[in-house]
Amino acid sequence: MKGDEVGRFSKRQLGVVVAAAFAVTMAVPIGAAVAAPGPVATAAGTGAGLPDDDRPSPEAKAQRQRAADALEREILSGGRQSRATGEPGTVDSLKISGTHKVFVLAVEFGDKTTPEIGGPAGPVHNGIPKPDPKKDNGTYWVPDFNQAHYQKLLFGDQQPSFKDFYRQQSQGRFGVEGQVTNWVKVPYSEAYYTAQGSMDKLISDGFADWVAQRKAGGATDADIKKELAQYDNWNRAKHLDQPDGQLDHLMVLHAGVGAETFGSHLDPRVKEVIWSHSSATDKPVAIGTTGVAASDYTIEPENAGVGVLAHEFGHDLGLPDFYDYSGNGCAEDPLACQDNATGFWTVMSGGSWLSNSDKVRGTAPGGFGPWEKLMLGWLDYQAVRYGQEANVRIDAPNAKQGANPQALVVILPPGQDGKGRYYLVENRRNIGYDQDLQHAYFNSYGATLFQRFAYQPGMLVWYWNRAQKDNNVSEHRGAGQVLPVDARVSPIISDDGRAIRPRVQMYDAAFTLSATKPLNLTWDNTTPDGVKYTAKVTQPAQPAQPTFDDRNSWYDPRAWRSSVDVPKTGTVISLFGEQRGGRTVDIGVSFPGAH
Repeated sequence: MKGDEVGRFSKRQLGVVVAAAFAVTMAVPIGAAVAAPGPVATAAGTGAGLPDDDRPSPEAKAQRQRAADALEREILSGGRQSRATGEPGTVDSLKISGTHKVFVLAVEFGDKTTPEIGGPAGPVHNGIPKPDPKKDNGTYWVPDFNQAHYQKLLFGDQQPSFKDFYRQQSQGRFGVEGQVTNWVKVPYSEAYYTAQGSMDKLISDGFADWVAQRKAGGATDADIKKELAQYDNWNRAKHLDQPDGQLDHLMVLHAGVGAETFGSHLDPRVKEVIWSHSSATDKPVAIGTTGVAASDYTIEPENAGVGVLAHEFGHDLGLPDFYDYSGNGCAEDPLACQDNATGFWTVMSGGSWLSNSDKVRGTAPGGFGPWEKLMLGWLDYQAVRYGQEANVRIDAPNAKQGANPQALVVILPPGQDGKGRYYLVENRRNIGYDQDLQHAYFNSYGATLFQRFAYQPGMLVWYWNRAQKDNNVSEHRGAGQVLPVDARVSPIISDDGRAIRPRVQMYDAAFTLSATKPLNLTWDNTTPDGVKYTAKVTQPAQPAQPTFDDRNSWYDPRAWRSSVDVPKTGTVISLFGEQRGGRTVDIGVSFPGAH
């Protein structure tokens, strides 16, 4: 139910991965005062030391800022309707189109190390134990993680695949192609490479073995150079379609699981295993004597699904993480310190770990939100200026028909600091990769059996606040760079008085013309004196909620991780019609409280 008793329950997304376990914390007693919103101290040993899967260079950070500025100028000057043109971006833009090639290097480990580093040897590929489905319905596993498996997973035409995901999300404006190497072997253990602090040596050693394999197969230096030249067609620094002597996109797949699967960054095994991430080498890594180098890369584990691959590649294209990565509170609650309102609503947050079945996680992600597509130049939208009423018909992201836009951008008055503010409105339906929102998951702390539940389709309203640089709500409660508004903001609590985690709280965040479906979950816990028990999370069907009015409060301090403090501008956004089974909706925008 949604009620008056709320505790702090949120997700810990380790690196790219939404953690497998849900934290358990006692809720605020009924009638207890709720602390006023304010800054939260960073726990010792977390914060800056928290593993982060998005590690852009200073140049990349600067480009992201310029791209946001350029997008804002486009929205403000582009008139009432704007179409994504499919044109390539510039040094001041993240827009991208055409077909890009991705070089995929599969690496397994040797047994060399140093006394100071120690750790286990390897791993080599195909060493991940087969999960028992009666005990684990989350781990992705296949009998043979071979080249053919990855070629289909990454570049197959089926849904889901890495290629198909980006084709659908871009409406065909952007595509990926590539080839996966056979497994190459590096001399040192994974623990050794993890301890280096960068992936330069791993990438260097991996390519050394790949070049050796190619030469053993009869390839000459000229042959290898010609092969690599196929992957150097794009100048990342200038954002132009021209070679620059570096691989356009490098994806490294490493044997074994990712460190994020351990459930906590405080787990001692973390220091021996690689976190999935996107970054660049400290300096370009030469590939043999070919004259081609590797620099920008993503790295993911052997049993990566499409979700983690798509998420990390989103970083490679310039998108930030949408979860809370500040590290605040991780020492006392390492599994719950990175949750916010984004929940499963975007692949740049928990959506990377959705699936198209109830037997596994991470194999079929949900889609991007509207802001990410705007930044990449993949979204047809209509802008509505403050004070100018409009009725707009929009399509679901994966069900475009004719000239209808896919999102609505409401331009609000700037804040007192002069920074831009916008509502981004979209129509989320169980179509395309958003079908996977029907397989959201929940589990108790430490459990590997997941309960599934469905996110509710409808009109989702996001608040884009240019005064904020990230979605770290633990540092600025109720505020973030881009956060969805919860249409039913009262917190959901279990029958033992605990607040449900925000990514579950947000299951009915969309505005709807009909009632939502009920939610029924169980939650295992242990009392302070060690007695185990199971609580129920029961949320009855909630009535229709078709209207967002920013004169009302959509921020609840009791649920500060999952609610948003929107500006009081007198803007009303109403869902008033549906066609094609909800694939097309009619939305009205009015300004009865304009000032």
